[in-house]
Amino acid sequence: MFKKILCSFIFFISWVIVAFGQPSRSIALSFCASIFGLALFWFALLRFEGKRKRFIISAFWFCAVQSVQLSWMATPEYQGEYIYFVYGGLAIWFGLQFGILSLFLPDRLPMTTMRILFICSLWTLIEWGRLFILCGFPWNPVGLSMTASASSMQMVAFFGVFGLSFWVVLVNLLALNIFSTTSKKRILSFGFCFAFPFLFGFA
Repeated sequence: MFKKILCSFIFFISWVIVAFGQPSRSIALSFCASIFGLALFWFALLRFEGKRKRFIISAFWFCAVQSVQLSWMATPEYQGEYIYFVYGGLAIWFGLQFGILSLFLPDRLPMTTMRILFICSLWTLIEWGRLFILCGFPWNPVGLSMTASASSMQMVAFFGVFGLSFWVVLVNLLALNIFSTTSKKRILSFGFCFAFPFLFGFA
């Protein structure tokens, strides 16, 4: 019972961080979302056993995130009432994609470097693939949280916004490893990956 209450609390905190972690809403939460927002959610998610249960929780959680981040769409003033169906459909669609991604998390931590890179690459491909379905939907990648800083935003010039999405997932997965077992090597890897976009942009 206590485990469920604690996980529900972590789910809620991570939802607040990620859902409102956009430059237009909160600069501070944008930094938190870039660093450990997803990691908090995954840390609580791994307390649940079974791929099906993890998929449902992940899909629902990310759908709730998107319901906040895509709320700018939910106005019938210009598009009519049908926009609510588009808004809801996109939130569910993104939630299902995130649910699929969470299926590749291991049952036990820490993760290997190859698995981390695979998950980062998979999510980047998922976001990129949206451009080619139903006329494309280029908005709202998770890398948007890194555009809260002019320094970290400079990576877009070389890797595009999807490169920022790759980096956000990478940093969060490294943070997730630290949540499981702390070691000097993991802390240094996390610190370097977190600081690199800012150092790169400053340079």
